[in-house]
Amino acid sequence: MGCELDNRLAMSGWDAPGFDDQAWAPVTAGGAAERMGVADVAQSLRAATKDGRLLFTLTNEALGGDPAPGVVKSLELVYRLGGGAEQTQRFPENAAMELGGAGKPVSIQKATYGAADNDGGAVMKLQASLVEPSRRIQELKAVKVNEPRPGCWTFDVGQNMVGWVRLKVRGAAGQRITVRHGEMLNSDGTIYTASLRSCQATDFYILSGRDEEILEPYFTFHGFRYVEVRGLGVKPDADAVTGIVVHTPLRRTGSFECSSANLNQLYSNIIWGQKGNYLEIPTDCPQRDERMGWTGDTQFFAPTAAYNFDVAAFFTRWLTTCEDNQYADGTFPHVVPDIMGGGGSTAWGDAALLCTYNIFRAYGDTRVVADRFAALERYMQWLATKTSNGISSVGGFGDWLNAGGSAKTEVIDTAYRAYLAQIMSEMVLPRLALGKALGESRVSGCKTSNFMSSSWD
Repeated sequence: MGCELDNRLAMSGWDAPGFDDQAWAPVTAGGAAERMGVADVAQSLRAATKDGRLLFTLTNEALGGDPAPGVVKSLELVYRLGGGAEQTQRFPENAAMELGGAGKPVSIQKATYGAADNDGGAVMKLQASLVEPSRRIQELKAVKVNEPRPGCWTFDVGQNMVGWVRLKVRGAAGQRITVRHGEMLNSDGTIYTASLRSCQATDFYILSGRDEEILEPYFTFHGFRYVEVRGLGVKPDADAVTGIVVHTPLRRTGSFECSSANLNQLYSNIIWGQKGNYLEIPTDCPQRDERMGWTGDTQFFAPTAAYNFDVAAFFTRWLTTCEDNQYADGTFPHVVPDIMGGGGSTAWGDAALLCTYNIFRAYGDTRVVADRFAALERYMQWLATKTSNGISSVGGFGDWLNAGGSAKTEVIDTAYRAYLAQIMSEMVLPRLALGKALGESRVSGCKTSNFMSSSWD
């Protein structure tokens, strides 16, 4: 959530064709433990080794968790017996291992456990992206600059945005510049950062001292309107700061305008909010210490998103990730990509179904239904296990951030399940039209009385 750059170390022409990189160190390739769906379990096996002998059954529980839910796994083990040479052996999931003993103690060198390909090794499926990479979309020049405290210059780019700052400065070699970001100002004119929580939202630069320097951060982005710059030797002009707006390129498809200036401003805020939170994945916020693909936020906004922009490819890619992250029991994570763990919450866990349906309704694309339907069926089968006599009990985050008088959990859970049964019924025909056979599950009509959805038997 920030960048530190020493401009004294910049190499002229390093990013252009023909640069001589013979003096550069070669790239170091990561080991198997760094590949997708694979965990380093060497320490667990060492702890299980007693008196030089390893007796162990390869289960997810014994190894501290499942690194690749829903797929066959294997263990790749590198070990020594006694003082002998290194040996490499693969064991399938749930295998009973017995190594060492009888004067030849086993010594674990390396051990990785996870998804296995046909040869028993770790696997990662690479696919071409369906969406253009995030790009610089727009530039916002600062409209004014103030000095609320000595040496603390606050710039206003005039619009809450997501991306980063391009800073033009001059200074001495070794001079340190600090750039902080915020969405609001305190009453004294300094930037307000309490809402960022633990996020520093700060970039640091060390000047080279070579004439005017144009500085931009690497590998980060910020959500902000106001920019605080410290460490300058002279008063800056407003044009020293430019906001670089960055997000996934999306074609604008919808607009709204009326006679109310307040409503027009609200709609403008919605557009900027969507652009800021559609940077590679749909996120909950771009500025604080979270910035994750919360599924509840995503499904709630999906119909609006499809009105404002062409998000068909954007959501198709994200829904693929939802399926990739689906748990073995059929539930979907709270956050996609699943960097947090945990799932199966009403409204959040339902997002894969709701977003698939909304994209299908917005664009008439039956492929997104056909590609996802089996995964959605698995979720509905899990949901049926949480339902008794037509009343669902799933739990999760409930009536999140309600203004008072929260609805009961079973009311929310059952209402959502009734709606899911209805939309799944509507998505059956597009699936069949593409020649995709249904599994054993079926959808019957949806009863609305007492929130009693029909069975997903």
